[in-house]
Amino acid sequence: MKRSAQEFLHAQDLVVVLKLAAMGQVPWTYPSLARGLRLSPSQVHASVRRLDRCELYSLARRATLGRNLLEFLSHGVRYVFPASVGALGRGIPTASSAPPLNTLLPSGGQRFVWPSRLGEAVGQSVDPLIAGVPEMVATDPALGELLALVDAIRIGKARERSVAVAELTKRLAVAE
Repeated sequence: MKRSAQEFLHAQDLVVVLKLAAMGQVPWTYPSLARGLRLSPSQVHASVRRLDRCELYSLARRATLGRNLLEFLSHGVRYVFPASVGALGRGIPTASSAPPLNTLLPSGGQRFVWPSRLGEAVGQSVDPLIAGVPEMVATDPALGELLALVDAIRIGKARERSVAVAELTKRLAVAE
């Protein structure tokens, strides 16, 4: 069976599923989810269909598949969506520089930020999964924390990745 390009995950799909995980059981519609993510309803609809096809989200249950999502984040995300770390810049803290990891790990002096005029922190720039992430997290701290944990997996050393996975395990309500 030949697969279409529509069936493979896009970076925005990861942002969509993390937003759905952050929302928990809060009812949503495609337009309301699109507004919160600054995407079009058709983009969100296509993302949810791909997430369902990849078994990271269940359309039938309207729930994230936490165990599958955690497995993908733990073992695949840094290979499928590698991060680029760039020059020093101003922006919004991410990875080990952002909550919750900034309180769980000792500060090593290296700071990471998503480049944005909205942020006041200075650090090495990290390309977000999609361009609108800094604006999204400015109004949704829960989503920001999940995305920062994912960035810690994408760019962190073994210790940061381990702590990020442990935090994601708690937040995605996955029994260990």
